[in-house]
Amino acid sequence: MEKENYVQEEKIITLKSKKVYDPFLRFLHLWNGLSVFSLILTVLLKGFIKQYPNGSDILFRIHTYIGYSLVVGIFARCIWGVVGPHH
Repeated sequence: MEKENYVQEEKIITLKSKKVYDPFLRFLHLWNGLSVFSLILTVLLKGFIKQYPNGSDILFRIHTYIGYSLVVGIFARCIWGVVGPHH
């Protein structure tokens, strides 16, 4: 850990770097971010897929599954906020 000393009004303040987020929380944030990005991407791709038969249906099904994964990610984040480690 790095330590830095600062003198402020005749006081010495020592700062320590500390990781606040655990790996599972980082994974959940990545999961939710990719889910939101994928939902936006499926909406934007809808205009290009209309020319193919059943393209919109397949894209809607993918969009629905990604939406479910986002709900799971948000639910897991809420649970982890209660039972996860405290900093």
